[in-house]
Amino acid sequence: MYILADCIDELQDEYAFAAPLVKRAKDEAFKAALEDGILDLFAALHKDVDRTCQERSFWIESIAVTIPAHWTLEFEDVYTSILTRTFWSEERKPQITFISEIEALVHALVKDRPVSIGLNTTAPDYVCLFQDFGGHSSSVCLVFIRVPSQENGAKTSFYRLGEARGVGGDSEEWEHRVFDGGKSRLERLVDRPLNSIETRAYLDMFNYYKRDLQPGGSQCISFTAKNQAVQMGVADITNHFYAAHQTCFELFETGLEELCGTARQKMVQQRLTELCTAQGLKEPVFIDRYETDRDNSWTKVQLFGLQRMEKRWNRKRLWTNSAAFLRDKKYLAILEELEFREDDEAKIICDPFFSATSKNDVLNVDRCYDVTPVFKPGLGVWTIELRLDWEDSDEVWYLSLRKQRTGDIPQRKRKMRKAIGTRAGRARGRPAAKASIPPILTRPTWKSYPLYLDAASNCVLVGKPDKTLAEVSMEADTA
Repeated sequence: MYILADCIDELQDEYAFAAPLVKRAKDEAFKAALEDGILDLFAALHKDVDRTCQERSFWIESIAVTIPAHWTLEFEDVYTSILTRTFWSEERKPQITFISEIEALVHALVKDRPVSIGLNTTAPDYVCLFQDFGGHSSSVCLVFIRVPSQENGAKTSFYRLGEARGVGGDSEEWEHRVFDGGKSRLERLVDRPLNSIETRAYLDMFNYYKRDLQPGGSQCISFTAKNQAVQMGVADITNHFYAAHQTCFELFETGLEELCGTARQKMVQQRLTELCTAQGLKEPVFIDRYETDRDNSWTKVQLFGLQRMEKRWNRKRLWTNSAAFLRDKKYLAILEELEFREDDEAKIICDPFFSATSKNDVLNVDRCYDVTPVFKPGLGVWTIELRLDWEDSDEVWYLSLRKQRTGDIPQRKRKMRKAIGTRAGRARGRPAAKASIPPILTRPTWKSYPLYLDAASNCVLVGKPDKTLAEVSMEADTA
């Protein structure tokens, strides 16, 4: 593929064992032979796929190709050309898409084997560095993963944090270096190139013993020809291993720095502080520890809203695209006379970058995140109160939510709902379900969620700097 994509420089830098191919890269007859061989391979594959599709009455609508992470558009162009000549027809022109091998690996592990990589619902948010040691290449991919609680039935979701990256080299490169090093020594010892029989015997012996070879181990390997022998010792094997994996280790080191190198990480802060004090400098100032003025900061961020999902006439179960403000100069807001049907849902959302000078009457939900879990008030008329409280002992703001059912939906609307429900029930051959009406609470309770102002991003976040959102929600439920 490197030859056909005209990426000789990358091939020469990353794959020492491809030197014979590099020498013939400008040979057009050689390139044509390579292309014909790949076309024959894909033509045979297409026959097998086509036979399977006919047996099961399937047809091909799309083709997904996994490629190394460092392959560029030139490689995709070669693949597309080959696939269109083998899998396309006048009747069917399947869509061709490309995905890196490590992204396919991430998808399989997260979706099919989450337990094998340590995912569980006790800690819903993860940032994971996936590393793929391949045969001829290595790659890394930094991924954010969210594991939902089992109660809400949502699926695990994930997305990349940046692009997947890869380099050539790895185990096949190491095997080539050990093999080629021993072969070169043996040829110098017998003062002639090895013939095909000797090369085959040498290769068979190497393949038999290579599984026991490892850097820093005790296993050596000897090769003989014409009663002459050479030995590849532990030092040779170890040196070739690190030479073949140098670019791979550099790539992984970069990935680890991105995963753990943030200055918000306590060990990183400790190390940076030690480095500064050792040089006689003052301790560094970390932005997330910066003290902010409590009142002045929070008067700019009264930006909470109530978002609803009215399931009546809402088959797609879409949330409203706006949210009524919950804000007041006294850190207290009340929404009254809110009518909810039995299955309607609601949640409190927050715009972390909202400006107090904005003249909008509703929040832009595209910029908001959920503050509270989704709740179902139930059938009736409700009053929802929201307030902000400062707790001196904890030095933290608390967002407190209280909801109270204050009455029934007016009779005219309830009759209309009953009539619609009855007709729908008869159309399906069953009576309409009766709505369960929650009792009117005389002393509703407050549920509180801690908030903190993140100085680095200058926005309000749910929870505490040293606690996960899952821990905070659990504390609110048990309070």
